[in-house]
Amino acid sequence: MEQWGEETEWMQKLQGGDDAAMQKIMGKYQQPILNYAYRWLHNAGEAEEITQEVFLRVYKAKDTFQPSARLSPWLYTIATNLCLIELRRRKRRPWFWSKVGKQEEDFSGPPDEIPDPRTSVLDRLQVEEKERTLISAIEGLPKKEKTALLLRKYQELSYREIAEVMGCGEGAVKTLIHRGKLRLRERLQPFLQNSESRTFSL
Repeated sequence: MEQWGEETEWMQKLQGGDDAAMQKIMGKYQQPILNYAYRWLHNAGEAEEITQEVFLRVYKAKDTFQPSARLSPWLYTIATNLCLIELRRRKRRPWFWSKVGKQEEDFSGPPDEIPDPRTSVLDRLQVEEKERTLISAIEGLPKKEKTALLLRKYQELSYREIAEVMGCGEGAVKTLIHRGKLRLRERLQPFLQNSESRTFSL
């Protein structure tokens, strides 16, 4: 509750014309939103554009924010919608994405994930391969299951927050996550049978 109170205070100051409050909001959420957009798009440049657009929309719509609301679900709702719009654009221009966008597509991880120098090259390659395999499996999920899993696994939102983002009940969120995990386990079965299966945290 204390966290929400702080964020509500920032939004109220922003509504009152204190633009410094926007910097505090961005300082807390810019990287998480960037990571989330990257998980959807696997393109650093597009993820950055989406992130900028999220905060631009928040600033423009600041007067619509209600003190009883929570900020993070609002941010992730905007980010999810923008990512889905971008994915629909890709489907409408496959020729462009195949020639230009695919050259920049990257499954190695979000921009802020810097390898630990103490980790060997082989270990890093194995971790990256497992991450690519998991991401590839997530990519094939129905969009609602994918959204719920990304928000839960990578953004660590609560079931209640995810429900707010997706406009459904907490029970529906739990069902989506459960179904998503079952699909992932089925697709990752060859890896889960491996002795190192514990590295896949679903």
